[in-house]
Amino acid sequence: MTIRSLSQSKKFKNLLKVYRVKRLALFGSYAAGKPEKRSDVDFLVEFEPEADLLDQVGLQQDLERFLKKKVDVVTPNSLSKYFRDDVLRKAVYL
Repeated sequence: MTIRSLSQSKKFKNLLKVYRVKRLALFGSYAAGKPEKRSDVDFLVEFEPEADLLDQVGLQQDLERFLKKKVDVVTPNSLSKYFRDDVLRKAVYL
């Protein structure tokens, strides 16, 4: 699945609404267009203020089912200070 097709999918857009996603970006190998067969899909997610941990976990699980790939869901505040700036600079917002 390409970034373009993912962002245009109605099912994908519905997941974002259900889990109160304010903003979403890809980072890592998929954002760079260089995923390998075993690559996971890394998402940087900003949630609406009323979202909670269950929204984050639910989003991760449903994205894994939807994409049939391992998915990591992180928030900007959970990024390590050692690579935070790099992730934010290279993130591809959907």
